Amino acid sequence: MTKSERTRLRVGTAIATFSTVLVGILIVAILHSQFHKSLMESRASLAKKSVATALEEFQEILEQESKRPFTEYGHSNFSGVSAKSFLNFSNISSVDPSVRIPGLVGFFQIAEKKKLELPFFPEGLSTDKQDRDKRQALARKIFGSVYKTRPINSNSNTQDRFRQIFNGIWLPTFDATDVITPKFVPTKKLSPKMLKAVSPIEKIEDLNPQSKSLSSNSQALPIQSFVLESGYLVFFRNVLHRNRLLTQGFIVEQKPFFSSLFRDLLDDPKRKNENAARLTVLIEDQALGFFPSPASDDIPLFQTNELLPFEGLSLLVSSPKPRLPIIQIAALASVVLIVLIIIGAILLLYRTAIHQLELSERQAAFVSSVSHELRTPITAIRMHGELLKAGWADTQASKESSYDYILKESERLSRLIENVLRYARIGRDSDPLSSERISYNDLKLLLTEKISPIVAQSGLVLEVNDYIRPDTHIEIEVDRDALTQILINIVDNSIKFSRLSDQKKIVISIQSVEKFVVIGLRDFGPGISAENGSKVFDLFYRAEDELTRTTPGTGLGLALVRSLSDRMGISVQFENREPGCEFILKIENYLAD
Repeated sequence: MTKSERTRLRVGTAIATFSTVLVGILIVAILHSQFHKSLMESRASLAKKSVATALEEFQEILEQESKRPFTEYGHSNFSGVSAKSFLNFSNISSVDPSVRIPGLVGFFQIAEKKKLELPFFPEGLSTDKQDRDKRQALARKIFGSVYKTRPINSNSNTQDRFRQIFNGIWLPTFDATDVITPKFVPTKKLSPKMLKAVSPIEKIEDLNPQSKSLSSNSQALPIQSFVLESGYLVFFRNVLHRNRLLTQGFIVEQKPFFSSLFRDLLDDPKRKNENAARLTVLIEDQALGFFPSPASDDIPLFQTNELLPFEGLSLLVSSPKPRLPIIQIAALASVVLIVLIIIGAILLLYRTAIHQLELSERQAAFVSSVSHELRTPITAIRMHGELLKAGWADTQASKESSYDYILKESERLSRLIENVLRYARIGRDSDPLSSERISYNDLKLLLTEKISPIVAQSGLVLEVNDYIRPDTHIEIEVDRDALTQILINIVDNSIKFSRLSDQKKIVISIQSVEKFVVIGLRDFGPGISAENGSKVFDLFYRAEDELTRTTPGTGLGLALVRSLSDRMGISVQFENREPGCEFILKIENYLAD
């Protein structure tokens, strides 16, 4: 493979990998956005239904109160009328009237000269002390709720209207100095991030009560309301009756009122439902102090416009960042997994392509090497044969030399052809192995008969180190021919790379380690670099460059060693030594204790 081909393959692989990653990120981002949007829309839809239901309930309360007869708000002195019969005269004259107003404190009426009249606090009627104490306590609470306080709304018109109505009110037979002013309930500022996001997102129908005709000679104006700093809400209406102006209304506590009305959204914070939508009651973009303000990382879902009859009051519904359900997380994980699989497939294809191209190069080099390796001994054999035929080898010594050369080269040629044919048969079921049990003596005989002549012909010395104790029983199960070919190929490889070494010898060591017979074949050549160490058993691999190499060979011998060893269950390893290298065979000993 040329350098440009490698570059093109790498660039193509990089582009494919980058494109896959980019597409995967886009798909995950789009799916995550859609899942997030779907969850937020679902929460917003549920919250809108809850708010709409609450506002509908609120509208029914105001509608019912706007129709209440004005005569029920005041009280009168009826001579000879018992307290019990009078309390039954008006529905709201009871200390605890049966009305559907959450957080109700009580009803009131402001008559002429700022006189405060309470329907449950009649004058001149003889009631028992316990009942009278309850009424006085309730009267004190109502009076205190509007005494020395003001609306939260900073609008000057609102402040002026409140003062015109409630400043200077008085209650007969009641000392205002005994009133305990309620504690000031501060509002909370929203975070700048939330303030930026709480512009009206969606409008829910405002409550806008109309004026009512209560009788032929009276007219009630629409109900209005103040949100007070004392933590109370004042609902009131102005009634025109026979040219008299009466202010009638009722007072409720903010916290129980909103908590009951919006109970699904103003839930108990101890429950810590992290995925639920949350309602914040706002007045002039500040949260009422009774209720939690949205967290800085909350996402606003929607906000109502000004909610009449409250001035400047609105509702903000927000939600924490949603946590995706398991099924959606699994979907995103599946996309990521698919992307990783595709990337893995691309890298695998890249490595396979590189491997195939390298294999093609090696095959081409193998053909060239085989041609050279076959041509060289054939040429030499032919040359010595011609010398003998022509009678040019006229002495017995020259004849013996030619005979030896022809024999040596023919044996080398036979080994080469056998390697090629055997590797060609592997994997085609045409090279079955015939295993047999051979003893230690047979193994030593195999080494001396098959290996010694090859080493001797190469001009090297064979050294056999036997570390087996005489009392050790050894028997291995192998294919004799396959084991012979393994040993010959290893030794042949060692001879090729040791011909220029200082120590011209091959060392074979035999020892018994646990349940194995370990055979080591070491040479004293240049060894093999760590970079090439993992490739020595690869098919057609040669450490030297094909254009500059000086060592003969085809790159087939060690690949055949690995293949035959694996088929017989023999472990073959390679280790560098100083100097040279060593191939180690581990063969199971069937007679080991």
